[in-house]
Amino acid sequence: TPPPCLFISRQANGEVNVPVSQVATNNQNVVVTPATAFDFTGTWLFAAYDGTLPEGYTAACAASASNCNGPKIGEPVYVKVIPGKAFSADGTCSAITAAAGTCAGTVGTADRYAMSIWRSQAAWTTCGTKLGFPYSLARFYAGVDFTSSLVTAGAHSYSAGWTDGWINTPSATATYGVSNCIPVSVTMPDSSIKKGQKCYDNISSPTSYMISFGGGCKDTTTGVPVQVTNWSAVTGGTCQSSAAGLPAGYSTNTCIYTGIDHDNNPATPVVNLTCPFTGGTFSQATNASLNGLGFSWANSQLIAPGGLCGSTTAGTPSQNIARMQCHGQYYQSQENNAALCLQKMILNWTATDPLLFALPAQGAPKSSAQHVMALFNYTSPTSGILEEDEVHYNGVQVGDSWIPCKVRNHFKASFKKRTDTQAIFEFVSEQTSLDFTEPACAAVNRVTKNIMLINKQ
Repeated sequence: TPPPCLFISRQANGEVNVPVSQVATNNQNVVVTPATAFDFTGTWLFAAYDGTLPEGYTAACAASASNCNGPKIGEPVYVKVIPGKAFSADGTCSAITAAAGTCAGTVGTADRYAMSIWRSQAAWTTCGTKLGFPYSLARFYAGVDFTSSLVTAGAHSYSAGWTDGWINTPSATATYGVSNCIPVSVTMPDSSIKKGQKCYDNISSPTSYMISFGGGCKDTTTGVPVQVTNWSAVTGGTCQSSAAGLPAGYSTNTCIYTGIDHDNNPATPVVNLTCPFTGGTFSQATNASLNGLGFSWANSQLIAPGGLCGSTTAGTPSQNIARMQCHGQYYQSQENNAALCLQKMILNWTATDPLLFALPAQGAPKSSAQHVMALFNYTSPTSGILEEDEVHYNGVQVGDSWIPCKVRNHFKASFKKRTDTQAIFEFVSEQTSLDFTEPACAAVNRVTKNIMLINKQ
């Protein structure tokens, strides 16, 4: 018999809800105290569900899966259940006072809980075993008092040398080259808007800029995108150019290459590549077309691969963005480093304002090793649910370009005890585009439903 699906009705606003009465073994308005509640705290490993999956649900991803919208079999997580009490703020408590560390009011007798889910117990320990925020913020925003939880309040203990938990000024280096570029939007002849990059060459004479709409390469035979990391091997191709459907000064140059060692890896077979590139070069002084000439990528590069992010100084908006993007590359290369505690940041690679390039994750401040921090509602002494919203950016391929799309991910999960060492874990993840003016971003819209087992270690 399949387990009950907790989230079965979609409301007009997109929320997915279910009456409490439809949750198996749940008693409506049940009182669950720390003495009667099953404590899900501990390290668990994901495993395949051993029953019949309900319609619309998928099995757990295989451990070797490369494209997975959920946990993989054998993947560990550390769960920490944090007990608290209901709290009623008084008239003196506000967002301002709570942020300053004070929120007066009344601590009630009703039990409340939060659940923090981490990549591992070691990650939780590295970050200081803290809430991640002051007790006062939990009082104001969640109506819960955690002062008796034995979990220390305050920000996570982010690693030394990392400003704001994500910028390492002394050591950060570029994973890839970082150029003097800034995102732009260009109106096409059919009145559509195409997003691209405007990159500056301040050395050539005349000084110039190039606006490009991405490119990338595909396997000529299969059409599958290929990530090229060994560009020095991409030579000897045959190319054709076309300006059809483009504004004046722009063209699409498509080159075909055969037998290319795209990643400098002897274990990977060579491939035949088709690589289109759309763009145009223009004079900085007059904006007149330079007919694809007068621009050098080498002159546009501000930071070479492996170069220090601090090697470029503050200057134009594009230079400031380049520096932030360099720090973003280094942050992404280190965010899974088990020896570090870094803040979870949302990186907007299309930002034109350096101050908006990196923003803390929505909701409770989290570590990059922290999957979830949310209120946990015990629906019975042996089961409970949580939900959380996050905003991030996903890329969508449109022709030969990639468009970054701002998306909202609404996540709901349930835990249901089977034994002291095994539980059923169900989640529904609903991802929705927030870029309503960009039709292509509708491709990110999806609902993932999964049921699996978790085994305690």
